[in-house]
Amino acid sequence: MLREHAGMLTTWYLSIDALLGNILTCTVEYTRYSTAASRYIKTAAEKYHRTRQNFEHVTTIWSLALLAGCADADYPPPIRDVNYPMQTLTVE
Repeated sequence: MLREHAGMLTTWYLSIDALLGNILTCTVEYTRYSTAASRYIKTAAEKYHRTRQNFEHVTTIWSLALLAGCADADYPPPIRDVNYPMQTLTVE
């Protein structure tokens, strides 16, 4: 399942990269992408980046749980926010 998801992320990355390359290399006025297409690609790239980070996070936690021999790992600790005046981390 992890390999399949990683393969999907690779396909997604290559597709965004190809679109971005098209935007950067189009020189003829009638073949250039619109501003909306550029915004779409930027949004897709940001969504890809968040999805990839989530995948890496979950994969790390799952791997550490396997090493610990239990269902849940202690890493990373759940942190919701930073309380600057009290200099503490707020947990979930």
